[in-house]
Order: sequence, then structure tokens, then C-alpha cells
Amino acid sequence: MFRILYDTALQTYQMGARVAALFSPKARKWVDGRKAQDLSSLNLNKPIWIHCSSLGEFEQGRPIIERIKQQHPEQQILLTFFSPSGYEIRKDYNQVDRVLYLPLDQKSNAQLFLEAVDPCLALFVKYDFWYHYLSQLVNRQIPFAVVAANFRTNHFLFRSAMKPILSLLQEATALFVQNEVSIQTLEQRGFSNALVAGDPRIDRVLANQPDSEICTELDLAGFEQVIVFGSLWLEDLEIVRPWIVEAVADPKTFVIIAPHDLSAKNVRLIQHNAGVFRRLSEVRAGESLGPDGLIVDTIGDLSSLYHCAHLAYIGGGFGHGIHNILEPAAAHIPILFGPKHGKFPEADELIQLKCSFAVQSSADVAATLRQLKSEAERGRIAEDLVLFLKKNRGATETIVTWLEAHNFIPA
Repeated sequence: MFRILYDTALQTYQMGARVAALFSPKARKWVDGRKAQDLSSLNLNKPIWIHCSSLGEFEQGRPIIERIKQQHPEQQILLTFFSPSGYEIRKDYNQVDRVLYLPLDQKSNAQLFLEAVDPCLALFVKYDFWYHYLSQLVNRQIPFAVVAANFRTNHFLFRSAMKPILSLLQEATALFVQNEVSIQTLEQRGFSNALVAGDPRIDRVLANQPDSEICTELDLAGFEQVIVFGSLWLEDLEIVRPWIVEAVADPKTFVIIAPHDLSAKNVRLIQHNAGVFRRLSEVRAGESLGPDGLIVDTIGDLSSLYHCAHLAYIGGGFGHGIHNILEPAAAHIPILFGPKHGKFPEADELIQLKCSFAVQSSADVAATLRQLKSEAERGRIAEDLVLFLKKNRGATETIVTWLEAHNFIPA
């Protein structure tokens, strides 16, 4: 029964994507990108296959990819994405041998894909578990592991309908999880293949060197407070708009807004609603920077901009979940975000440390800002963030060393 319902659901999803492609550029890329792929031309020799759902998961897997390439330069790596938002940005990533869309999880697709790729090892980053791909890996006795996983008691895989997928994960070579809570949750359900490794994204943000020139270029030294709104959604804007309007009107405060969706329509909507019109691309092209804020319409600059700031608000917490809070943590600044952060253990830990703050309303934002006016409090937060990152680094080495020691990464 599971197979029938599962395959029917995916066929319905595929049909919906084809209809949506008539109107949505993102859906069109999802459909057309898969059509254009030719697996017969892969010409790979026993690669390590690494799968990421989207860009956020890629950032978690990236340190592992780069460590493997550094230590085993001859080892080929195939990187796949489910979402266009990951594929389109990283399709030319030079640390892997090929980047592909993952074909939709149908039995025939999984068979053809694994016949063409013939990987020596498969790594799934965080989640995005697909029944037919996992089944084929098990049937073909290809070792596979999950990295940066986070299992909560209410994880979707623990629903009775997901039992077939959960059973396949028990066949994994290893489940590298982020924390002890995940270990306990899995052990209570009969798993014996889970190990605590941590989150490789912490290694990534610590290794990433910010572009120090961008802060100098923007010349923000004259402002007492610089606030970055990172990966902002329109749903966030409804809550933080009074804060933005007040900050834009204050000559001592400078606002930087980085929309999550960089489509022209969305950028214009955020510009109009926030009252911030100057774009980073225009400033970097030589135009003057006004005092009334900046819209980030470029890719790759946000992580550096956190290092120009005194405070960050991270979007997504009023939608499907918050975006990357480790980048502003690496800049050692207080972080605010919306209430939907339960899937992110780093958010819970930083809330407990009182370095991050979950807000549910404009009133919450105002109350938190009053608390953060104290320079002593901001100094304490910076020190605690340094200690947090130092304590939690090392997941990449733990994972790669384990895989090497058990001969899952060929020498």
C-alpha cells in the first residue's frame, strides 16, 4: 500500500510541477533542468555521490566535499540537488566533477541513475530521503550515510506512514547527527547506527573569510548601529516593518535588507514596503550610498555584510523555518528571528545562551531591542558566541575521518 500511495503522490507532484512551470520560472527550471540531463554522458569512475535538497543543505555538505577533495584529489564526486535554488547557484561548483538535478524518485529513475553513476558511497545531507533511491542503494549493497542529521520526536519520518523509509535508514552505514537528542530519539526507535558529529556548517562559517573590503567600501563607520535583515521574506516584513521604518528615519542607524527571493518583483515589493531603495549592485557599480539603507540584490555578499553589523534579523521564521543563523553568529552579533525555529538545534542552543532571540510580534521586537541597547550585554553575547563556535567545531573532521577509517572513502 505504501508503494502505491508514495508513487501516486510523486506522480501528482510531477504533474503539478509541469502545470506550475507554465507560470513559475522556478518550476520551469525544475522541469526543464531534469529533461535536459543526459546520464549516458556522465563518464564517472566510482564517484562519491552527495545529495543536497537545496542551497542550505549544500552549505552543510560543502566542508565535507572540500575536505574529501583536499585529502583525496583523485576521488571523483557527483553532487545532486532537488531544488533549482541549489542547482542554479552551484551548477558550476569547481570542487566536484559533475552537478546534476536528482531525477524524481521513481523506481525506474533510481535504477537508471545508479546504473549510470555506480557510486562507491552515497551521502545525504541532513534529510531529503527518497524511498526508491534508498531501496536501490540497499539492494545494490552500495554504502550510504546521512550527515548533519537532526531527528526530533515529532520528525516526519516517525509517522506510521513513513515506516518503510525509516526501515531503510536503519540499513545506513552511519547516521551522523548534530546532537545527543537525535541519538536518544533514534535509539528509542531501535537504531544502532547513529553517531554524534555536530554540524559541518560551523566549520564552514569559521573557515569562510569575509570580504573586509565591502564594509570599507560602504563606509558605515559613521553610524552608531548597523542592522542586517538577512534572507527576509514578506511574512517577516509584516512583523519587522515598524522597526525598519523607525531605523531608516534615524540618522544614527543604517539598515541593510537582503531579500530571500531576489526576483525583480519581490525586490521591488520589499523596497516599496520597507522604504529602502538603493541597491548594493548600484553602489558597487559606483553610485553613492544614501543614508536611508540598502537592498542586497547580489549573491554571495550577505555573509560578509554581517561583519559590518551590530545586530541581525534572520528571515523565514514566519514561514517554513529560519535561514542560516550561523553566519551572523560567526560575526559575533545578536540574532533575532521568528518563532518557527524548532528544526534547527543551533537556534535552541543560542536562545538558551541568550545570544539569539525568537520574536512573535512587533512588540517582541521592541522589547528585545531595548534589552540589546546595553553595550555590556552585546559584549557578553559576542564572547559567548566565540565560545559556542569553538565548542561545536570539528564535525567535518569527525565525519571524514570515520569514513576513511572504515574504508568508505577509497585511499
